[in-house]
Amino acid sequence: MDKRFEQVDKRFEQIDKRLDQVDKRIEQVERRLEQVDKRIEQVERWLEQIDKRFEEVNKRFEEMNNRFEQIDRRSEQLRADLRVEIARSHAAWLKWSFLFWLSQFAAIVLLLWRVWPQGS
Repeated sequence: MDKRFEQVDKRFEQIDKRLDQVDKRIEQVERRLEQVDKRIEQVERWLEQIDKRFEEVNKRFEEMNNRFEQIDRRSEQLRADLRVEIARSHAAWLKWSFLFWLSQFAAIVLLLWRVWPQGS
């Protein structure tokens, strides 16, 4: 029976050693898990920072788009104003051109009236 107890003792010692190894391995895994948790937290902070940067960039894009829209509206308004001014200048040119030719015609008629013999 002593031999059986010795065998059981040896078996318990082996199991104890094996349990110690398993405990050490569990501790290693727990340390690794803690490291992984810390890395995950760090990555989450980075992602939050990246999200904030994306929001800032999106706001800047929206501001730029709004500015471009304002510039587009202003340029359309300027084009319309320019078309009106061009039409006015053409009208003024036509008016002065007509008046110039009318004055030339009047001068010619006056000369002809003076030069042409009148029937008296």
